[in-house]
Amino acid sequence: MTVAVEEPIKKTRRRQKPISQQRREYLLKANQKSADVRKELVRKHVLEIGPKIRKLVSQGMTLDHAAQKLNEMGIPTRCNGKWCASTVWVALQRLKEYETSKLSKTSAGSAIAKPVAVAES
Repeated sequence: MTVAVEEPIKKTRRRQKPISQQRREYLLKANQKSADVRKELVRKHVLEIGPKIRKLVSQGMTLDHAAQKLNEMGIPTRCNGKWCASTVWVALQRLKEYETSKLSKTSAGSAIAKPVAVAES
């Protein structure tokens, strides 16, 4: 006695239309703009919350305890989630990164902005 085995149904992918160069450029610009907006939101949040986190850690708290304290204080993460050690660590790293980039921009800008006095002989 032979049993008929059904073959699985093969899924066929719908053929996509090619995207025009103009549409591709538009999508790339839109994606970049969206990424820039998200980065700016992250930067603002870290600069607002960062000093509080730094204060907790400088008091000798571990990252876990700092996360617990932030949750107790009712301070949400950027996406309104709960703090954990890794999110505290990432926030501290980003704060450090933003502060160093801010310092390098201001020091470079001030060096350019200051005129050099030349003594006349």
